[in-house]
Amino acid sequence: MPEAERAQVAEQVFVGNEAKEDVGLDQSVGLDAQMGEGWSQHAYGGEDSDDFDRGYTIEGVIEPNMIDGFLHGEENRQFRSKVWEEFTKIRVGGVVTKVQCMHCNAEISAKRGAGTSAMSTHLRRCKARMSVNRVVNQLKSTVMSPEGIALKDWRFNQDTSRKELLRMISLHGFPLAVVDYDGFRRFVSSLNPVFKMVSRRTITDDCSKKYQEEKQVLLDVLKNVKGRVSLTMDMWTSNQTLGYMCITCHFTDDDWKMHKRTLKFSFMKTPHTGVAMFNAVLRFLQEWNIEDKLFAVTLDNASNNNAMMKLLKSNLLEKKMLLGKGKLLHQRCAAHVLNLICKAGLEIINPIVHKIRESVKYVQGSTSRKQKFEEIIQQLSLSCEKRPKVDTCTRWNSTYLMLKISFKLRRAFDSLGQQDQEYTFAPTSEEWEKSRKVRKLLKIFFAATTVVSGTLYPTANLHFHEIWEIRLVLRMSED
Repeated sequence: MPEAERAQVAEQVFVGNEAKEDVGLDQSVGLDAQMGEGWSQHAYGGEDSDDFDRGYTIEGVIEPNMIDGFLHGEENRQFRSKVWEEFTKIRVGGVVTKVQCMHCNAEISAKRGAGTSAMSTHLRRCKARMSVNRVVNQLKSTVMSPEGIALKDWRFNQDTSRKELLRMISLHGFPLAVVDYDGFRRFVSSLNPVFKMVSRRTITDDCSKKYQEEKQVLLDVLKNVKGRVSLTMDMWTSNQTLGYMCITCHFTDDDWKMHKRTLKFSFMKTPHTGVAMFNAVLRFLQEWNIEDKLFAVTLDNASNNNAMMKLLKSNLLEKKMLLGKGKLLHQRCAAHVLNLICKAGLEIINPIVHKIRESVKYVQGSTSRKQKFEEIIQQLSLSCEKRPKVDTCTRWNSTYLMLKISFKLRRAFDSLGQQDQEYTFAPTSEEWEKSRKVRKLLKIFFAATTVVSGTLYPTANLHFHEIWEIRLVLRMSED
C-alpha cells in the first residue's frame, strides 16, 4: 500500500474511532486550547507523529504489509512520542504489553503496532490529569520567577508524594498521627489539592513496609561484606523507666570505607540478666545472618554485660565461628572507662561544682537576671562570647564545659554577688582556683574522649596512646 494511502486509511480509522467515543470531548478540547501546542495531536500520537511508523490498526487487525521490516521484540521500539512520558510501561516477558497512567493508575493496552491513539485519548480525558493541569496553570500564572518556568516539566504522582510524606515522618521523627491533624491536611491541600491524604493506619502500614524493604537491602549489604563486622551495644532507660537495647554494626566496604548502621533499637523485658541479654543478642545475630561474621562486641563494664559475653563467647566457640579463640571478642568501651574516672574525680570537688552549677541556674532563671548579667559582662569588658549552660549530671564532659566557660566569667559572677543580695552561690577565690586546676586535668580527659569516640575512623589503635598521655599528665600534677 502506498505511503499516502496508508496514512489516509489510518486517519479515517482513528477519526472514526474517536467519533464513537461517548465521553464529552468539549472539556478535553477546551483543555487542549488552554495547554497550547504541547497537547496537540502532533505531540500526542497524531497522524504526523512517530507512532504511525510502527504500523496501523484497522479494526483490531494488523495488516502484514504494515509491519514489514520491524522485529517482533523490543529491539527497534524507540518510544519517541511524548505521550509515553505520562505512562509507566508494563512488560510481560520483556515486551511492553500495557501501560499505566501516572495520574489515575488506569491500564491501557500498548502492544506493538497499536499506536498511541488510545493513550492520547485517555490523557485528554483523565480527570486526575486535568486537576493537576489546573494547579500547574494557576501556579504558572502566579509564580513569575525562574522556578515557575520549570513547572512545564512537572508531573504529579500520588505514590511519589506518599513516599516523600513517609520519608519526612521517618527523618524528623514526627508522630504518625500528623496525617490526621486538620492543620497539616489543610496545609497540604493548599499546596496540591489533588494529593489524597492518607490515614494514620495507612501511613503506619507504609512505615512497616518501608522498614522491611530497607532491612532487606541492609541484609544484602551485610551478606556481601567480605570481612568481619563489629558491634557496639548499650542499654537505654526511657523516662518511663523502660529498658531498650541498642545495637550498632560497624564494617568496612571494598574501598576500606567505614560504615555503621543501627540494626536494633527495641524494648527489652525485665529482668536484664546476663542470660536474658544473651538470648536477645543471639536471636539478633541469627536474624541478621552475621553470627559467623562477628569479630568484636564493645560494651560498658556492667556486670550483666560480662555475664552475657561469657555465654556468647562459649556459644560461638562451640560453633567454631570466632577468630583467635575469641580473645578479642569482648571489648571494654574506652569512653565509658574515662567517664568513670572523671566522675570519681568530680566527686572530690562536688561542693565547688554545685556552687557553679547553681550560679548558672540562677542567672538563667529569669530574663531580668540574664540582662543584668550581660550588662555586667559589658561593664567589665569580658571578651568571652559563650555563656555557660547547666550541665547534665550523667555526662561529665558537659560539666567540664560548664566549668570552662564559667571560669572565664568568674569576675562577672563575683560582681553579680556584690550587686544582687539574693545571689548566694558565688564561689570564693580559693574555690575558683580549685575549679581551674580540676578543669585543667579534665581538659586532657575531654580531648581523649573526643578521640576515642570517633565514628569515621578506627579508634582501637588510638586508645592506648590517649590513656598513656593521661597517665603522664596525672604524674606531672602529683609532682
